[in-house]
Amino acid sequence: MPGADVWYPQCIALIALFMVGVSIFLWKFDKAISLFSIMCLLSAIFVTKLNMKAMFITGEVYLAGLAMYGISNLTVKKRKIVCWAIIGLILLQGAWVILQANGIDPLFTKVVHGKVDYSSDDTVGFSGSHNQLGVFFATTAPIAVGVCPVLLPLVLFGLFCSTTSFAFVGFTVASIVYLFLTKHKLRYFTLVILLCGAAVFFTKYDKNVLGHLHGRIAPAKVGFEAMLTGHIPLEVKHHEKILGANTWTGYGLGSTSKVLPLYKENRYFNRRLEKYTHFHNDYIELIFEFGRLGLAILVFFLVSFFREFKRYRNKELCLYFCCLLAYMLCSMGVFANHVAMSGMFFVLFYGLFKGVVHEQKRAVKRASVLV
Repeated sequence: MPGADVWYPQCIALIALFMVGVSIFLWKFDKAISLFSIMCLLSAIFVTKLNMKAMFITGEVYLAGLAMYGISNLTVKKRKIVCWAIIGLILLQGAWVILQANGIDPLFTKVVHGKVDYSSDDTVGFSGSHNQLGVFFATTAPIAVGVCPVLLPLVLFGLFCSTTSFAFVGFTVASIVYLFLTKHKLRYFTLVILLCGAAVFFTKYDKNVLGHLHGRIAPAKVGFEAMLTGHIPLEVKHHEKILGANTWTGYGLGSTSKVLPLYKENRYFNRRLEKYTHFHNDYIELIFEFGRLGLAILVFFLVSFFREFKRYRNKELCLYFCCLLAYMLCSMGVFANHVAMSGMFFVLFYGLFKGVVHEQKRAVKRASVLV
């Protein structure tokens, strides 16, 4: 390396050792996250052969794990402050969406011949796209329902403007689960409102829901089959090529965006339906890139998540559980983990979730000592 008596392989080895140390540190915090970080590191080094994109993503994963750990150490008082900060974000995002929906966005506008053209406004809020706007409102909806229910109409308006099917499903399911888990006194009334809203959304805003669903299922099938068989047909410079992979370790971290545009059977990515050139499903992407081991870690994470919730459930844990449930449902049809706006909320809510779990564990241990 220029300017230093360090060879590049030595530098990578030192960074890898540091990351292994971080994974060991994260083991007590969350075993699934620790295993996933190790999987990312091994994939970046041995599967992608030190691909720069894979190394960068690995660094992000480690930083996200450390951020979750830091958030999990927040006190009850600080967690409440975080919830009210999210309420402020909902208000800010909602107000911006209302302005954009009415064509009076004061900042993000187009100037034509020296005049502001408000007709070019789109309802994307600060998130930048309809999908990410939908994920934002769906993921934060349980906070609105649990902390400040008067914001529910604003959340519904934002979701309608996002026209994102999976976000609406995530919002509806997570909100209903929260209302019934906490035995909210208005749960049946709110249930009727949510179901009526879903009926209007899927009849007026997403009439071709079955077509969209097919456009999502077909790519997912391709990714799963590619992992099971260990090969996927590509068309490189008008010549067919079979890209092989180890079915246990997958095609490598960060490989999806590189491989899928070259996929030969383009009928699976029907441009008429959704203009897909990728899975739009974070679970399938994880399985495609990490193979059977990635699938095993995903299952382990989900089992641990639901088990901890069942064991340490209280009202606050229900709140973060439902936020994460909405996020997980959104991730089945939206590119959620790959955008800072929505990925940030997974890190935040999982950190808060683990913070409550660790508190409950300490309380159980203290009680057993006293007994």
